[in-house]
Amino acid sequence: MSTSVGTFQPNTLQWSVQTQVTVDNTAGNTKHFTCTGFRLVHIHANQEFLINFGAAEANCGANDLQLEAGSYTLAVPDAIGNAVIMNILAASSDDVTVRVVLS
Repeated sequence: MSTSVGTFQPNTLQWSVQTQVTVDNTAGNTKHFTCTGFRLVHIHANQEFLINFGAAEANCGANDLQLEAGSYTLAVPDAIGNAVIMNILAASSDDVTVRVVLS
């Protein structure tokens, strides 16, 4: 389930600040963010993390993109269906705290 602090209105320049989340490395605890209708995702993570995009909520695993701690801006893929979900999981035994802004 995705939680949002802001809102999105189609055909306007908008952004949505998502609720900060902390997640461990248990696949079943993967956090999901609904990115449908957005073009970019801005991410800040304090630890290494795994990330994937899909048409539905999915667990992250060893075959997903692994990024170091830091700040990133990624394009939201639009060729995966009507819905776009971003899934994030800690890449190591250390919990990762993630801040996400969609635009």
